[in-house]
Amino acid sequence: MPKVIKYFPESKNVQACFADKSWGNLSFKWPGEKVLEHRQKLFASLNLNLNKLVMPEQVHGKIIKVITNDLQGRGALKNDWLEGVEGLVTKAPGIVLGAEASDCLLIYAFDPKAQVIGIVHAGWRGVKNNAVVALFDKMLDQGAEVGNIEVAIGPHIQQCCFEVQSDVVEQFQDYPDSIKIEQGKHYINLADIVKRQLIIRNVDLINIKISERCTCCELNFHSFRREKQSCDGGMLGLIWLMDKS
Repeated sequence: MPKVIKYFPESKNVQACFADKSWGNLSFKWPGEKVLEHRQKLFASLNLNLNKLVMPEQVHGKIIKVITNDLQGRGALKNDWLEGVEGLVTKAPGIVLGAEASDCLLIYAFDPKAQVIGIVHAGWRGVKNNAVVALFDKMLDQGAEVGNIEVAIGPHIQQCCFEVQSDVVEQFQDYPDSIKIEQGKHYINLADIVKRQLIIRNVDLINIKISERCTCCELNFHSFRREKQSCDGGMLGLIWLMDKS
């Protein structure tokens, strides 16, 4: 039976999860005819309406879109996602915010007092572009307060597997403690950099939860780094405010 990894378990108003490879391919960006079927099964297991899902295109940028009820369903049943968008924010209960990954970071955030939630996809380019900071700025615009925001980073390619060349290393010279050198090879800890970006923005360290699971090491995750051209799918992260109406 496929399973999901859940986040923010102590909250009564928000739910968030990460669906791994056991659900099959959940991304319309990968070839395959069963994406919709896989998504329908996932949403049924969560007692959610797939038509309420909203998906960003994810172009390794930092554009964050505020989602209102009229945008429900964009990217849910086909690839009519929100073009050029990297992350999503909403205050509307019942709307399901989604993002896809096959190694990259999915960063979930919510303010339990202001009832504002967000999610953003970030590969190394998104981390370099401060995508998580853009997410926070958009949440603050919607009434969130930094001191209340809680963050979770889902399974992603860990430093042990994220070897990069010198051109990428040069992009992160401001984060020397997040770069490891072994036998002349460079490995970057992207989640650690995101954590530092959050702390600079005065997010309390105790409110930042980072998964230690590696999508490249563990075979139950899709991994573009591990599988290369044979990678046949994407995984899905979801976050939503409970609709109590």
